[in-house]
Amino acid sequence: MHIYQSTHPSVTLTDESIVEFLLAAPKPREWRASVDSLTGETKTRGQVFDEALALARGLIVRKHAKRGQVALVFGKTSVDYPVVALGCMAAGVVPSLASAAW
Repeated sequence: MHIYQSTHPSVTLTDESIVEFLLAAPKPREWRASVDSLTGETKTRGQVFDEALALARGLIVRKHAKRGQVALVFGKTSVDYPVVALGCMAAGVVPSLASAAW
């Protein structure tokens, strides 16, 4: 078996989650993070992260979610999809996103 090597320099990977990485990004909380092109509804970075972390707390405290469990998220695509996906990931739950439109 042949092992292919990149011609680009190696990158250093961290142990932080995607949620930690995005929260640490030096971007203003007021920036739009999610936009519904049909209705014009928007959510800012601050709203997305505040709501996602609240969902994560609820999943852990009220539903006793455990790391590695999978949540099927079925609904119409909306500005809340990033909230649900990031909230699941922050709780250690793997989101499986599904939409009737797909």
